[in-house]
This record gives sequence, structure tokens and C-alpha cells, in this order.
Amino acid sequence: MQISNNRVTLRDIRESDIENRIRWETVETEWQLWDGPWETEGLTREQRDEELVKYIDRLHERVVKAAALDDEQMRYCFEIDMNGPEPKYVGFCSAYTVNDDLLPDKNGSHIAVGIDVPDMAARHRGIAASALMLFIEYLRSHGVEDIYTQTWSGNLRMIGLAERLGFTECLRRVGLRRVRGEAYDGLTFKLDNQKYAEFKAEYEATETEIKKAADALNMLGIPFVLLRHHAASTIELCKGIGEEYGAEHCKNLFLTNRQGNRFCLVLFDSESSFRTADFSKKLGIPRQSFATAEQLYEHLGIRQGSVSVLSLIHESARRLYDDGRLIIAVDSRLLSRKNICIHPNSNRATFVARTSDVLRMLSSLGYEYHIIRYDG
Repeated sequence: MQISNNRVTLRDIRESDIENRIRWETVETEWQLWDGPWETEGLTREQRDEELVKYIDRLHERVVKAAALDDEQMRYCFEIDMNGPEPKYVGFCSAYTVNDDLLPDKNGSHIAVGIDVPDMAARHRGIAASALMLFIEYLRSHGVEDIYTQTWSGNLRMIGLAERLGFTECLRRVGLRRVRGEAYDGLTFKLDNQKYAEFKAEYEATETEIKKAADALNMLGIPFVLLRHHAASTIELCKGIGEEYGAEHCKNLFLTNRQGNRFCLVLFDSESSFRTADFSKKLGIPRQSFATAEQLYEHLGIRQGSVSVLSLIHESARRLYDDGRLIIAVDSRLLSRKNICIHPNSNRATFVARTSDVLRMLSSLGYEYHIIRYDG
């Protein structure tokens, strides 16, 4: 059995997965620093080897049991594949029962979920959030109403993931865990249905924007790399995104004149200070200031913190330009950059593309742009 969304597939375990599981237990073990590290701390090499043999036996048993289940029977464990032309096995998620005291109990009446993505190359792509959301939807389809997750206060990534999806802390056991010589609290979170609904709506809106932007670039034959990340609504929060590709975000600014009837979309060097008075003088449009959130959404179709040249694919931006009320300006210092980062109209993702291709996109879409030589 398997279930999928646009980014991941959850499926039953296969015999071929065991090789990866062994590697994650013995070689690529960074994830073990965060998933119940107290369970293995202090074990001798001999004890670890004994535990590994038991673990492999349990995996073989799971393969047999999974093969015997029909699709209607509820699963408590799934393997995670990252979707693509060649799906990649990257991790696993599971559920277990807890009692009214929120302690693990085979006879418990409540469900707690957990997730691991040991494959380091799959990190920071939103895979965990996408997989956990799909797992939650699956459990709900089988009548599970209250869903919990449990971790420890040192696992900041899991805490962040839980809170992003809408889990709220409902129980803290102070000093329950001792990890690497330090005391940490045991934490239990319960899924808040309203917050989860808000996360899901935002997630789906983000995916829609990413697809629109990707389709536009694909149609123009412009190659790009998609990166997923935390909400990066300022240039400071964008720092480091794309650095493995020798790229960084530039400042994307949406300005308007005092009358609010002429606008300018600016791509500006991220390391330089921006002064509206100086820039207005360069363009010959006096008294420019930053557009309001309402103007941003009305004319570019995006929210604050997501301003991007890719907003020009929206019909509202096209109308503004065709009416002669939108100027596009590009800082000349950006021309020396081979690659550049741009938000696909959502600040939870980034496209990395060649700077020359981004400018070619503007021309291909019928937008003229002004190169502004400005020293900041």
C-alpha cells in the first residue's frame, strides 16, 4: 500500500529497504543524536551489535506482516520516499499508542506520531512536514481524532516542526531525559485542529504558487533548482539560502509614488543600503515610498515578505505594466552574479537560477527593465 502527495510517498516497508536502514543505524547516524539518544548512550560496542541484530530481525518481521495486510487495514508505520523521476527512500514515520497519562502503552487509547529523515540530502526541503501532514491525514481517515507527538526539549528541529504543523505543548515532564550529560524535559504536544487547518491551507497555497512559478520558467526553458526552507520574509532570514550554488537573494522592493498611481519593482543588491530619495531621483519619479500590503496584494498578487520578480507572471502585474503604471528596475551590481535566488511568490521556497536567465524571463514575458547604476 502507498499514499502520496506532490512531494512524498508513504508506503509499506520492503525487503530492499533494510540495507538503507542498516546504513542509517551504523554509518549515517546523525539523526540518532536527536531521536531518543538516551536509548543507546553508554552501550558498549558488543551491546550495540546485539541490538542491531534484533533490530534487523524486527525489520524482516515487519516486511512479512506488511505484505499480509490488505489496503483497508490501518498502518502504524510507513516508509518515506521523496518523489521525483527516480523516487528516493529518505526516512520513515510511525505511530504508537499512549494512555490517558500520555505514557507509551500498548493498550492506550490515544495516538502519538513520530518521524525521522536520516538522509541528510533530503533535509531542509520540507520533506518531514509534507510526510507528517500526509500521515496525519491518513490517521484521520481511519477515525483517529486526537493526535499527539512526543520529543525532548533539546530536539529543537522536531519542536519547530511540531509547532509549524499546529501541535501545541500539553505536557512537560521536567528533567525526564539526560542526554550527553545534560538534563532535558520530556515534551508532549497535541495537534490543535484549528492551527493545523491554517497550516494546511498555507501549505496548499504555497504549493500552488510554486507550481505556477515553476510552470512559467519551464515554459520558457529556464532551468532552476527548487529549495524549501523556513519562512524567510527578510533579507536577513534569507542569508545562507542558495550558498551551495554560489547564489544569494537580492532585495526585492515594491515602491509607489505619493499619489499611489505609479509603481516600481526593484531588484537591489542585498549588501547595500537602500535610500528611497536617491533611488527616486535616479528614476525621475519623486517621493517614492514602500507600497502598502494592500497595494502589494492588489497589484502583484502576493503578501508582504514574498516580493519577487516572479510576481510578474500574475495577471494583475501584467495589467499594471500594460497601463504604464509599473517600472521594473535592476541594480547593475546584480549583473555580475552568475546565479541568483528568487522566491516563487512564497517565502517558504527559493528558486536558484542564472541571473541572465531571470533577465531573459522578463524580456520573454514582454517586460522592459531599466538597469540602474546606483552605488547605495
